[in-house]
Amino acid sequence: MLELEPDMIFVYDGGNDLLNKINEEEILEESWPTEFEKFSKNLRNYYKTTHLIEFSDRVIQKNIFNDQNKKLEYISKDKIERKVAIWSERWSNFCERKDMSEKDIIVAVQPYLGTGEKKFSDWEKIAKKSNMKTDVGKYFPLLVEHLKKIEKKCTKTLNLTNSFDSNSETIFYDLIHVGDKGNEIMADKIYEGILPILESRLNR
Repeated sequence: MLELEPDMIFVYDGGNDLLNKINEEEILEESWPTEFEKFSKNLRNYYKTTHLIEFSDRVIQKNIFNDQNKKLEYISKDKIERKVAIWSERWSNFCERKDMSEKDIIVAVQPYLGTGEKKFSDWEKIAKKSNMKTDVGKYFPLLVEHLKKIEKKCTKTLNLTNSFDSNSETIFYDLIHVGDKGNEIMADKIYEGILPILESRLNR
């Protein structure tokens, strides 16, 4: 990406940063998608209907991959705090690099089902209760808190966790992925957040 010499880098982080594994050297391990995740991604790309995607996920997981009794991974608070500290330090260090001095770098924390004050739709209640992934929603405030440190080094940070507070309809089709309505709202929120930087760059 840097070979393209962008003027702006927008970072949209959150769930994966809390879920990715780290080794003893505090290096993020490569996270390869499972066969199920690859298949599910194809559904999301071409058939973006909330109920179809979630229903298909559950049927495939249970009947093809036989994961109906699979236990969700438990992640300790200590490990989460370590991950967040590494995440924060890495983006701060990245923004301080000499070759980044002329670039605008914005780091955002994404919404997650259960962050903010959004009233759950019936579908989202089911998604929150019956999800097949480890729920890390309660740890998102740690990411948001570290945005203060990152903003001292980077151009700007955005807390997008409350972006859907005024929407009571179904936005999430699982813990973290949203449908077309959610993507439209996020596009507006991001545009609003970066517009002053774009205008300032145009006026340089």
